Amino acid sequence: MSGSEQPLGTGAQATSAGKEAVQPEGGAASGRAAGVEVAPGVSAGNVTGVPTGGANASPGETAGKVLTTQTYLFVHAIWVVRQREALLSRPVRRVLFTHLQKESEEKGMRVVAVGGVEDHLHCLLQLMPSQNLLQVMRTLRAFAANWINESRLLAIPGEFAWEEGYAAYSVSPSGVKQVVDYIGKQEEYHKSKNLDSELEIIDRFKDAL
Repeated sequence: MSGSEQPLGTGAQATSAGKEAVQPEGGAASGRAAGVEVAPGVSAGNVTGVPTGGANASPGETAGKVLTTQTYLFVHAIWVVRQREALLSRPVRRVLFTHLQKESEEKGMRVVAVGGVEDHLHCLLQLMPSQNLLQVMRTLRAFAANWINESRLLAIPGEFAWEEGYAAYSVSPSGVKQVVDYIGKQEEYHKSKNLDSELEIIDRFKDAL
């Protein structure tokens, strides 16, 4: 499998508890890449080093840096337009992605990268310890759907909506850049593959871990 076909990232761990089935119907860098919105400071961050010195430290000498609480909980999430309709044109996606990242920041959520094509979106999320994946997904999906409906950018009967299910995979910090790159290449990727084949590749990679 080529690098562009490893959406979970090197060292990533898929979690069945964090994945709900998508319904069949119904260097890390800041700034913007083609077809993808990337949050500032995408890198996994600097982990506080393990204290040095320990029991051999001289009296009155500090044993080293105090380990502070730091968490790196990354999730690659995928959600789909209801009935897989190809409604999200490139102009709509570009504006939607910008608003989605702005809204997430205002609500204390971190969308590291977001991209996609006409019938589905990919998001790389960084969760805080107090955040619940289900609630974060519910909030982001509801905001995106409401924004699309209120903006009236789609000439469709009825309201825009997402499929009820979604997929979510944990990503190791070392795999963040790889997933950001993968999300940024969604338009290129889907020139030759549909959503079903993409999910099959992800599942095969997950099962190989």
